[in-house]
Amino acid sequence: MQDTTAALRQRVRDVLRRYPDSQRAFAERIGLDPTKLSKSLTGTRRFTPGELTRIAEVSGVTVNWLINGRDDAETVAADD
Repeated sequence: MQDTTAALRQRVRDVLRRYPDSQRAFAERIGLDPTKLSKSLTGTRRFTPGELTRIAEVSGVTVNWLINGRDDAETVAADD
């Protein structure tokens, strides 16, 4: 599980690098406190399903890609 969550955090970092504005602006755009985003990126807290959904919507990727690194992986997802 550790490798999976580390990979997820790395994919979110990749999304942030492509985002045309700051990390703080991205956090605000997805309705997340910038401190919570930072803590999620460092592994101090986990992203919620709703946060992953909003990250995917704003960045144009799929939740499946964020979680698994590919779009064709079979998974179960739930939104909060």
